[in-house]
Parts: sequence; C-alpha cells; structure tokens
Amino acid sequence: MKKQILLPLFLLGVISNANAVEINKDFTANIEIKAVSEYRRSGLDVSDGKPAIQTSASFLHNKSGFSFDLFSSNYDVGTEAQMELSYALGYMKFFNEKSYLATSIGKVYYPKSSQSNQIEYKFHGFYKGFTFDFVQDWSTEDNGANPQYRYIGYKYNFPFDISLWARIGYNDLDTNLYAADGSTRHTFFARNVELKKKWKKADIDFTITYVDTDFSDNECLYYMGYVEKCEPRFVFGAKKEF
Repeated sequence: MKKQILLPLFLLGVISNANAVEINKDFTANIEIKAVSEYRRSGLDVSDGKPAIQTSASFLHNKSGFSFDLFSSNYDVGTEAQMELSYALGYMKFFNEKSYLATSIGKVYYPKSSQSNQIEYKFHGFYKGFTFDFVQDWSTEDNGANPQYRYIGYKYNFPFDISLWARIGYNDLDTNLYAADGSTRHTFFARNVELKKKWKKADIDFTITYVDTDFSDNECLYYMGYVEKCEPRFVFGAKKEF
C-alpha cells in the first residue's frame, strides 16, 4: 500500500515543472495526470479500494473546437481487466467565461475482459456555476446493459483558490438490482461533494471528495460482489494539468 501511494506522488512531482505542449498554431495537446486514493465511478468503487493513477490527453484543433481524447486508469472489479482505456472524438464550445459545453463519443475497453467493452457518449454543460452531465453507454455485447447517468450540480469558487462542487445523479443501470425483500429496480441515486484547493506554486489541484449512493447492502452485493464497494467514502486526489 505504501508503494501505491508513493508512486502517484512521485509522478506528480516529476511533471510539476513540465511545460504545456504546443504542436503548432492550429493544434495543442492538453495532458492531465491524476492520483486518487480510490477510483469511484458514479459512487461505486472500481479499483477494489486501492489508489489509482489516471492519465488523459486531449489533442485540440484550436479553431474548430474538435479534439481527440485519450484516457487510462487502473481498474479492478474482480475480473481479469486491470486497466480501463478509452479514446473519443470530442467537441468543446465556449460561449463566454461563464458558460460552455463539451461533448464526446468514443470507445471504452478493458484488456482481457472484452465483455465489458462499450461505446460511450458524454455531455457536460456549465452555466454560471450550474453543471449538467449526461453519459450514455452502449455495450458491444449483444446482451449487455446500456446504462445512463445523469448529474446536476453547482460549483462555487471561494477566495484563496478554493472551490466546492456538489452533484447528485439519477442513474439507470439497465439491469436489475435485487433488494433483500426480493424487489428489484434499475435506478439509483449517487451523490458527491468535492472540495478543491489549488497549490499555485506547482499548479496542482488537491481534492477531497465525499461519495455516496443509495444502494442497499443486498443490492451492492449482487451488483458489485462486495458491500464495501458501495459504502460512503472520502476520496483524496491530486491533479496536474498542463
């Protein structure tokens, strides 16, 4: 465990003095590396309680707003897949400093666990602090699930480079969740509250995020295999963008 924590911190230290990548006057490359104490997606633990390193790169055409996006993270839900990888074609439009939208469509795949591969569409909108996120997944398997995730939230900036982002999500897994009394449902609520502080000297964002869902123990055991994967958690993170 100690080595898993030290590696993210070491990588952040290496890139803390890195420069932004400018390919030419038409294209730029934006790169991000993030270390988190646990990978939680829609409130659910997908790294088996272990720290995760997440990297992303976006190659942006400055004039049109189109981009090619890449993402990777370690991943563990009890299958052979130990990595989550994705690529997508994206588009971003800024209307002014208080409103923008970003959208993308691409493929998410898991080495050695192709039954989990999916096509994924994402939308993110921001207007005067209010946020809206929508994600639609389509399984590449004939009988796979096609879940949807919807989040509304509000982001507020405090003095001293501190911000707070609170969100609530209503998600449809497109598969049955089984309660202890035998009842079933497809949908669940997820909540997260993120407090972020920027360290200006190294341009690194530090975050602490409270994550929670309304999964019952039986529902979590059926869907995720372990009750702990749905329990409330504080997730710590450090992110560097350049």
